[in-house]
Amino acid sequence: MKTSRKKRTRPFHGGFTLVEAVITIAVVGIMASLVVSGMTNLSRDSQRIVGRQQQAAVQNAINAWVMSKTRVESSPGVFTSQVMSINDIRSLYNGQSTAKGKFETFLAPNATTGLGGFLDVTTSDHIKSYTTNNQQLKTSALDLAKQHLELPTWTAGAFPKVDLVND
Repeated sequence: MKTSRKKRTRPFHGGFTLVEAVITIAVVGIMASLVVSGMTNLSRDSQRIVGRQQQAAVQNAINAWVMSKTRVESSPGVFTSQVMSINDIRSLYNGQSTAKGKFETFLAPNATTGLGGFLDVTTSDHIKSYTTNNQQLKTSALDLAKQHLELPTWTAGAFPKVDLVND
């Protein structure tokens, strides 16, 4: 007589093992950290873009100031004479020893002296309110991006420039 033996089987319980659960949690954690990191970088990048735009605005204001000192317009679009030489304008610009001094004297609207006005009032007021260091022009966007603007000495053979510097 043949006897048959039944093979004992364990019942299957469809669940995760501890190892599978730990691996799943680790993967989800890594993905979450990548998303948070990406969001943080986007915020910093947007602040840096605003900083570059502010640098361009100040640079355009300097260029406009220099050009306003070099020519007299007799009629719209017709320039008839030179008011100051570039060397004289450079000496006037470099006569201000600080970036804040250059900014307030030549670029920012100034009712007292009548100089400036080459930068809009909102941007000018924003820079004035955030600038505490005389060599570093600041705004809230530059502060968040850990940057500042500098107005270095204007050298011969070049145009005055605005530097965007990381803190």
